[in-house]
Amino acid sequence: MNKIFIVAKNKVGVLATITELLAEKNINIDEIDVDELQSLKGMEACVISVDKYDLALETLRNATMKEGLFKAVPQENLVLLLTDKPGALAHITKKFKDADINIHGMHILERDGNHSLVGVSVDHILEAKQVIADCLIFPK
Repeated sequence: MNKIFIVAKNKVGVLATITELLAEKNINIDEIDVDELQSLKGMEACVISVDKYDLALETLRNATMKEGLFKAVPQENLVLLLTDKPGALAHITKKFKDADINIHGMHILERDGNHSLVGVSVDHILEAKQVIADCLIFPK
């Protein structure tokens, strides 16, 4: 089952916006899990499984541009929680290099001054999850 990871501002109506956007496209939510991110104050993580994965991801990504309340990344991405300090990304990229894992893409999803949520697309995802297990928050 394909899952979408969403990082959202923890404020009234954000979850309603997400679910309404999906309902407007006749996308059924099969599973949903929402938790506050303790390390990023004012942010929450939402993982959803839907029946129309590609349409849902496109819908949420388009809404991200307009709404600015959340960001959605596909299941193929690893989501890491890093300390927001110089060298944190270098440390992670070196771990991948040392394990001979190629990085296809990297996106900073959210920052609060103390921590950063980073989405990473890599080769050998199972091996990559082991290499960065100490900071991996999605998928587990």
